[in-house]
Amino acid sequence: MLKLLGVFTTVLASAAIGDSAARDIEASYEELCYLRWVVCRIQSEMKYSRLFLSGIFSGISKEVREPYASWLSEVSNDIEKHQMRSFELIWKEQIERQLSDTNLQEKEKDRLIKLGTFLGEADLQLQLRLMDGYLEQLQLSICDLREEMENKKKLCRSIGLIGGVFISILLL
Repeated sequence: MLKLLGVFTTVLASAAIGDSAARDIEASYEELCYLRWVVCRIQSEMKYSRLFLSGIFSGISKEVREPYASWLSEVSNDIEKHQMRSFELIWKEQIERQLSDTNLQEKEKDRLIKLGTFLGEADLQLQLRLMDGYLEQLQLSICDLREEMENKKKLCRSIGLIGGVFISILLL
């Protein structure tokens, strides 16, 4: 009876680990979609409000969820406080600090950091074209992840369950 309980617990625990990995994949997809929405908001504010970047980030930070609200708010505050530092450096530091705990993949964080290289430095039209390019790359990443997501989720759940059964067999 005790062995059967051990087998059941092992299989259940490993299946839960596989399910957790599958939820992480789904959370990564949702995070990318939300990031796209945030960048679209920044782009539309740049097009239509004609405010300085600090004003744009400050306004949008009140509309978005955490950690994006803190990220945009801190970027805005740093721009206001540190007139001598480059925008690129402020952008990079705040992404690394504020967005480190998100489900964004490292390549997406790197692309977002590269976007900040030209924001605030080029004319408005060039900045908007760069944001269009970034949004296209982000959309491609979203489409790729969406196509792979169901297979990866099934794979994670299957490996978790099969791994639990395998471990149980070894323990018996």
